[in-house]
Amino acid sequence: MFEFSSPLFWYKLVFTAELLIAEALATYTLARRRHFALRAVLSAAVVFAAAFLYPVAFGNAVFNALFNSVMFLTLFALTVLALKCCYNEKFVTLVFCCVIAYTTQHIAYSTYNFLINVFDIGNFNIYGSASGDVNDFSALAVPVYLGVYGFAYWFVWAFVEHKLREQEKLIVNVPLLFCFAGILAVDVVLNAFVTANAGEEADIVSTAVVYVYSVMSCSFALGMLYSVLGKRLAESELETVEELWRQDKKNYELSRENIEQINIKCHDLKHQIRRLGADGGRVSGEYLKGLEAAVNIYDTSVKTGNPALDLLIAENSIYMAKYGIRLSAMVDGEALSFMSESDIYSLFGNALRNAFEALVAEPDKDKRVVHMRVRKAAGMLAIDVENSCGEVRFGEDGLPVTDKSGAEHGYGMRSMRLIAQKYGGSLNAFVEDGMFCLGIFLPLPKSNGERNKSYGERPLSISGDKCYHSGDGGESHTSPNNEKGEMIAMAEGKKKMSNRRFITIIAIAMALLLAVMLTVTIVMNYFSQTMDAYLGRGARSVTNVEGAEDWDTDYYEQKYETSPEARDAAAKVAAKISDNGIVLLKNDGCLPLAKTTRVTPMGYRYLDPIYGGSGSGNVNSTEDYVVTPEEGVAAVFGDINNAVATAMKEAEDELEAANPVNGADGGSDNYSGARTSVPEYPEAVYEGVANTMKDTVGLVYIGRVGGEGGDLCATEYDDGTVHELALTARERALLELAKKNCSEVIVILDTSNAMQVPELEDDEKIGAILEIGGPGCSGFGSLGRILVGDVNPSGRLVDTWAADFTKDPVYVNFDKSITNNVSDGIMNYTNAIHTYQTPDGVTVNYNIPFREYEEGVYMGYRYYETAASLGYFTSDDLPDGVTDPYYNRENGVVYPFGFGLSYTTFTQEITDMDVSEADNRLTVTVEVVNTGDKDGRDTVQLYFSAPYTDFDVTNMIEKPSVVLGEYAKTGVLKADGGKETVTIELALDEMASYCFTRKNGDGTTGAYVLEGGKYGVSIRSDSHTVIDSDEFEISETVWYDNDNIRPSEIAAQSALDAKGEPLGYPAAGPDAEFTAATNKYEKSNAYMTDDSISEATILSRSNWEATQPTGATDADRMASEEVVEWMEWNAGAFDYETDEVLGNVSGSLAYKADKPVSGADNKLTLADMRGLDYYDDNWDILLDQLDYTDTDELKLALFMGGYTTGEVTTIGKPLTVDRDGPQGLTQSSNDGSSWLGNVCAYPSEVVLAQTWDRDLAYEYGYSVGQEALTNGTNGWYAPGVNMHRSPFAGRNFEYFSEDPIVTGIMGTAVVSGAGDCGVYCAFKHFALNDQEAQRQPDRSFDITVWATEQAIREIYLKPGEMMVKNARKTIKYIADDEGNIATKTMRAADAIMVGDASPGGEYTGYSYALLNGIIRGEWGFQGFMITDMHVPYENECDKLVRAGCDVLMTMTYLSKFSVSDTQSATGQWALRNAIKNVSFTVVNSNAMQGAAPGAIITYAMSPWAVGLLIGDIVIGLLIVAGAVWIVLRVRDSKKNPEKYKGTEKI
Repeated sequence: MFEFSSPLFWYKLVFTAELLIAEALATYTLARRRHFALRAVLSAAVVFAAAFLYPVAFGNAVFNALFNSVMFLTLFALTVLALKCCYNEKFVTLVFCCVIAYTTQHIAYSTYNFLINVFDIGNFNIYGSASGDVNDFSALAVPVYLGVYGFAYWFVWAFVEHKLREQEKLIVNVPLLFCFAGILAVDVVLNAFVTANAGEEADIVSTAVVYVYSVMSCSFALGMLYSVLGKRLAESELETVEELWRQDKKNYELSRENIEQINIKCHDLKHQIRRLGADGGRVSGEYLKGLEAAVNIYDTSVKTGNPALDLLIAENSIYMAKYGIRLSAMVDGEALSFMSESDIYSLFGNALRNAFEALVAEPDKDKRVVHMRVRKAAGMLAIDVENSCGEVRFGEDGLPVTDKSGAEHGYGMRSMRLIAQKYGGSLNAFVEDGMFCLGIFLPLPKSNGERNKSYGERPLSISGDKCYHSGDGGESHTSPNNEKGEMIAMAEGKKKMSNRRFITIIAIAMALLLAVMLTVTIVMNYFSQTMDAYLGRGARSVTNVEGAEDWDTDYYEQKYETSPEARDAAAKVAAKISDNGIVLLKNDGCLPLAKTTRVTPMGYRYLDPIYGGSGSGNVNSTEDYVVTPEEGVAAVFGDINNAVATAMKEAEDELEAANPVNGADGGSDNYSGARTSVPEYPEAVYEGVANTMKDTVGLVYIGRVGGEGGDLCATEYDDGTVHELALTARERALLELAKKNCSEVIVILDTSNAMQVPELEDDEKIGAILEIGGPGCSGFGSLGRILVGDVNPSGRLVDTWAADFTKDPVYVNFDKSITNNVSDGIMNYTNAIHTYQTPDGVTVNYNIPFREYEEGVYMGYRYYETAASLGYFTSDDLPDGVTDPYYNRENGVVYPFGFGLSYTTFTQEITDMDVSEADNRLTVTVEVVNTGDKDGRDTVQLYFSAPYTDFDVTNMIEKPSVVLGEYAKTGVLKADGGKETVTIELALDEMASYCFTRKNGDGTTGAYVLEGGKYGVSIRSDSHTVIDSDEFEISETVWYDNDNIRPSEIAAQSALDAKGEPLGYPAAGPDAEFTAATNKYEKSNAYMTDDSISEATILSRSNWEATQPTGATDADRMASEEVVEWMEWNAGAFDYETDEVLGNVSGSLAYKADKPVSGADNKLTLADMRGLDYYDDNWDILLDQLDYTDTDELKLALFMGGYTTGEVTTIGKPLTVDRDGPQGLTQSSNDGSSWLGNVCAYPSEVVLAQTWDRDLAYEYGYSVGQEALTNGTNGWYAPGVNMHRSPFAGRNFEYFSEDPIVTGIMGTAVVSGAGDCGVYCAFKHFALNDQEAQRQPDRSFDITVWATEQAIREIYLKPGEMMVKNARKTIKYIADDEGNIATKTMRAADAIMVGDASPGGEYTGYSYALLNGIIRGEWGFQGFMITDMHVPYENECDKLVRAGCDVLMTMTYLSKFSVSDTQSATGQWALRNAIKNVSFTVVNSNAMQGAAPGAIITYAMSPWAVGLLIGDIVIGLLIVAGAVWIVLRVRDSKKNPEKYKGTEKI
């Protein structure tokens, strides 16, 4: 609980103090309880104690964010309760004030954190790891903190408190209060999430943006609260004035009746007095005169010409006379005829009442006089009331401020002003020479002979959002359409607000606009390259040298003018892929269906299908060109029972899902991996419409989705389902219902992951099963065509579908954490701790995860076929009629690798086989005949079986009993005898095995070996079913060491001729030598074989049962000293000065003694290099122009490589734009929308591989290349070439197969096709990045993979090797000074994305042995390498580039995201090599389209930059306009002070 080392532990106490201070300011004017001070101290102590005791949680980022958000909001709630103990106010009032306080505190917090993060004032991450260091405030941070909080708290005091003081009783709008409290709560949670992810996925820009958003949203909330307070005050004043008005009118009616009665009585008394006087003196004359005078007081003899005014004067005269106050009136009453009687009574009544109150305490009787005048002058009616007065204070509204108490005090003057404004006039008050002067001026109507009906007796009323004068007296002088705010202004007086308030408001608005402008401008310009990648860059412009303007520089044929045209063409290619890649797994004869068949589609995945995967493989299914399941069925069937689909749609709320027992689900968004919950509708939904299924064919859709960031669940589900790839209870119930009610049942498996479905194959009531992979835009259209026989299925599986995946040898060593940020600790070392620092400075400790590939080379079908050959399968749990134990349902196979059915039948026969050891070639000729009654295509699969002898046991060489060597797919063969002869060639050295124990004569270890003996060759319909076979013999064992280099290595390292054929001498020059493959993973070999280092085992054919892989034990999780030491270099801090491996130390792998030439003026540009060999001398001349002092340009070129590489002006390298997406250029954001519009979503790589058609793979690559040409894309992060090591791996949809040969062949074709359109392909994620669990961008180097070098080379590196060696592209270039075009075929694999794994304990990104020893050395790779999305630690960029990884993929702009050493010889050579590698790839791509030698490529301002500039200009003009407005207003206030509040002279 008490994590004293955690910044969060201490910050929660600081937060409590900040909040209590803000709340004290916001509640200062509220009514306090008795013993307030004592209550306040005790309440504060309780709150601080709660904050101290509140636990600090440290889990994953999401948990931390939620936990911390709840903590802050809970502490806030406690402070509200504490204040309730101190103040005698309603609870809602306290909540209102506390929301204001918390909002103010949050503004201060966000502003402060924005400043310290953006301007690097100091680091103080409050959500850091519990083990992190507590960073003190820097010296500069303290005044910044005090200044920011001081200003924010002054603001709430000066502005919000001012409004609170004006209201005796705070009136709270509860709905608005909840709204603003919600804004605050959301903002608190948002801040928590962003800060909790700092150092993992968040970066300084996203954090800064959130802080700016926080300030703006909370400022908006405060502004609205302020506005509401002001509006509520004005409305309250209006309501009071109206009530006084109504009372005045009522009093007027009563007074008129009373005065009339008094006048009648007085008149009668006068007559009686006269009669008494006439009676002869019974009463003295003086007495009678006195009595008559007294009566006259009550007799209104004044006749002003206005009855209402007469009444008022009479009434006030009587009342004032009692106090010795005289009323002197000179009144033209007739001039008031246009006013209502009630308005006259209220106006003059208030004026006389105020005069009376001022004079009643006047000691000088001579001064007790009220002077009232009403006269007409110049079309105006002037009303003056004067009386003697004492000291008078005036408010900002120009009206006197009274000291009286009471709810209605101060509203008499406001009522009079409102009446004056009602008639278009004004009211002024001032004091002069001891006299209070009230002046009212009203414009006279054109005709005032009688009361003007346009001014009815209409009190001010409020209705909805309008404020107007109501009644039946005609139209109001003030328009009913006037806004309520305008009438509120009338209530406060017609004077404009004071300059101080006006300037403050405008200044704050200008400051906010300036802050927004600066923040957005700085952030977007920092990320200019990334903005270009997402939002598009400006128009491309090529400036060719003089004389080259008319040369033909259209190096690539762009076949389509627009992106929509290219996409429509691509959709046709996608359809070909799905037509040929869907696999028919079972067919009892029910397929194909007649188009007249009545079908019933059902299952959750019919309505919510899987088109691809999550993350970079997400497909936007909302676009019209994407075929949905409903559209696919409707296109081929005319009779569809939609009752079930309708029932499913109506039962959306009843949808339920089977979930993992551990509760984890990686599918909360598009980047959270496989969606491990498996949704399906309850059985009751289907039972309600079961009767409609009768005599229909049921189409049951079942699906599984993979995704980036997590794996599929490999453990038990809450409904008893053994794992995610098995059928759930609801799916089984659906199938039972379909079998019971439908005439036939066809199951459609919408999945790129193999599934465990033996019950479907064995169920005779299931008529057919189709696997459609990730269908992309076209798959459901192809499905429909296959169902009715318009397309004959020819797809073959590229993975083994086992009966029980938990019995697979990989399963026990598969990390079952599911997501990339949840670890159960089973596959983590307990004592190998990686301590690293996040970009925001927080120190994190992390147990290093590991993988042990104990299965070795026996993965996928290689395991099952070898096990079968050894008699390992003994279970008698076999399907009916099956005798081969290979198909047992305990640990055998349901559908073998390469399996697939057709609507027709074929025969295959080996008609010829030729073996030439001298030519290193095996040639097999196969005749394929269509013996069925439908046209169709077939696949020829060539397997070989190498001898396994004591030689192999002695040398620790493992050999599967059967290995796929090559394959080919026929064209469409006509029914009833159509045939094709297929010739397959296989290099003999491709049958060689890698021996990691062989000691070579030159002191190296490890070599490929082709063992002498008999080799079996077989043609198979799948990995298990032999169609035809033969054998040949290798005369003697051949070791391919440096004395006898493998032919494929010689070809790979050779220079090429113009046709792309090897010339037989090293490409690196006459002094270079060919090099053989030798050990590069000695640590991994030792780990797998040395018992003192680990207890790992290697599955061996020589002792099959005893060496079966086992799961990680406690001993496995305790890393040996050697392993811990290896981990320290891999994940530890890098010192480029002293590191012995890659540092500036003589003898290091990267060391250079002399600096390269720099800053030369050789007048070359990158365009001059197109078509030149990688080792051409001109490259050195060009690179001598580099400037190593321009670190920003180097950073943008190499270390901001998120979907782009930056320009290098010194050599004329242009910007490039790269795209991601394993199903085309379709990488999507989290809402599913593609970053790039009008591009095709092809089927997944699994479907492409299942075509077994390399020509179609080339066509796919070429189609993507054409799309790239139309939308300005240069590079493509694809294809994915990792292995399907486990069917549970989350990103299997991004990769081709479990087999390296299928992967290598298909990958080679894709890269070649894209290359012919000028698109460079960074195939990924190389290598051994076969699982998503615990894979994090800031811990890419942590996942340590252990395997023998034989397994690493033969399985996991093999696809990359094949692609680098075999992929070719043809380019055009300018061959001479005359502009003549030449063509050249060159290696197409010129970009590689390294994976997030550390094979042999060394991260691929800084494995010099892998990048330079194997890839560039043995395979002859020429091009650049880039990391996957990666957040580096300090100096890691130096480590990467020195090891040979040229580009860092990241989108975060921090100083550490670049090399630190740009001045040493070693550092400069590393940078030079990286620039060369990137430039070589770029110059031979479509980035140079239109550029002749010497050309310079530039780009116009990007559209987003233009919009930003316009926005900046508009904001700048608004700021200038605000400043001008302030100046003009100040000048006007000096000239006309009477127009402004606060400028009167008193």
